[in-house]
Amino acid sequence: MFYIVFLFIISNVFCKNQEQSIIYIRVDEELPLSTILFTTNNTITYRLFDTGRNHNSFVRYDSFNGHLSLARSLDREYLCAQRICSCIQCQLTIELIEWQIPYRLLQLILNIDDINDHIPTFSSKIYQFNLMENVPIGYEINLEQANDADLNENSRINYELKYLYEKNNDGPFEIVTKINGGLTLKVIKEIDREKRDHYEYELIAFDNGQPKRQSSTKLYIKIDDMNDNSVVLVETHIRLNISENTPVGTELTRIHATDKDIGLNGKIHYSISNGLPSSSWMDYFRISDSTGILTLVNPFDYESEQSYRLIIQVRDLGENSIAHFATIDIFITDENDNCPQAFITFVEPLINDSIISIRENTPIGQILAHVSISDQDSDLNGEMSYRIEYGYDLIGIRTIDQKSFLLVIERLIDRENINIQLDKFIIIIQDHGQPSKILRLEYKIIIIDENDSPPVFNQSINCNIQINPSENQSLG
Repeated sequence: MFYIVFLFIISNVFCKNQEQSIIYIRVDEELPLSTILFTTNNTITYRLFDTGRNHNSFVRYDSFNGHLSLARSLDREYLCAQRICSCIQCQLTIELIEWQIPYRLLQLILNIDDINDHIPTFSSKIYQFNLMENVPIGYEINLEQANDADLNENSRINYELKYLYEKNNDGPFEIVTKINGGLTLKVIKEIDREKRDHYEYELIAFDNGQPKRQSSTKLYIKIDDMNDNSVVLVETHIRLNISENTPVGTELTRIHATDKDIGLNGKIHYSISNGLPSSSWMDYFRISDSTGILTLVNPFDYESEQSYRLIIQVRDLGENSIAHFATIDIFITDENDNCPQAFITFVEPLINDSIISIRENTPIGQILAHVSISDQDSDLNGEMSYRIEYGYDLIGIRTIDQKSFLLVIERLIDRENINIQLDKFIIIIQDHGQPSKILRLEYKIIIIDENDSPPVFNQSINCNIQINPSENQSLG
């Protein structure tokens, strides 16, 4: 069967003083063998001219009828991979020489077009993952991408996630294709193992060719239950506002966690599991695997990125340990703001630098501490306000001026008859900048007992005692 081949002739000038003619021929890859690619002028005898590039092996020339036909399969992907063709456009050069004097060359340049002859493929038929039920929304699992050996649009792959065994396809995951080409499975809803302990998906990959070609793989996600003696995070979400001029090496924050176990089962390991933007967070942050301290390792550039989100994985080093996750949202400010500072002088020294001791029956108005506050910024950024966030039932503020005040007793305390919570005291100092900076001071409170209550019996006892001594008899 003859196949029509589109010919685009750029130059075909046959004149006596022309030594070479060039003809461009456009063909699809994977044409059947013996397909006629070109027919020469039957009044001129040609022969294949070997230029040493071995391109002539792909064709057969019949000098009797002038037919140039296909002798070997044209697989564009193979030709480019082996660098047989010119890979910018995948071209093969065939040269015919007139078998007469003067000898002239006829150069045929085959432009081989890609067809959508490859299916996107995954390296495995199934991928299995273990995921804790308490992972935060937004957590992402890196997935292996499908490969398509075609070129251009025929190799551009899109993905679709199909939830097996559920008609509404309403699962807690979605597929995310990154700008840099990465592929992740993203958590979009809270996961409750008690409702479902595993999820099965079909991940479908399809190209942009016409017609589209596709393949699929299976995703099996096993949801692990929480362990009662696993790591406990003090905070699962931390929000930080950080100046872009923060020095390299600064400790930005610390993830605090505890574990009731001992040995390796109680030794806690910290790591950054994931982050956004995925292309740059690793350049700026490191976390100590033993202390949980997050450190800046490169200077921020506000013009490049204004915020980051880090997913911190915390787990013990025992067997079958269960991972927990904390989210740190970091916002970079384009100003060199300073937080308010407080200089506090307590009348009675603190216990362990963090505990305020107050004797019961301390008079109302008694001064506990003198507080001086300052802010190195100017204008609104240096103006401050303050308030008691917790403990105002016991402790009050007496303003001296704009930058100093006293902490005083607001009520008489009877330790034996306390009906309010007096376990801690928190004071907030906040500047008026945008965004504002806040200093939060927290202290524990203990009430020292005074010996102001006599002993009392829990109950009264009534008893009758009968005495019948003989008259005039001495006692004893």
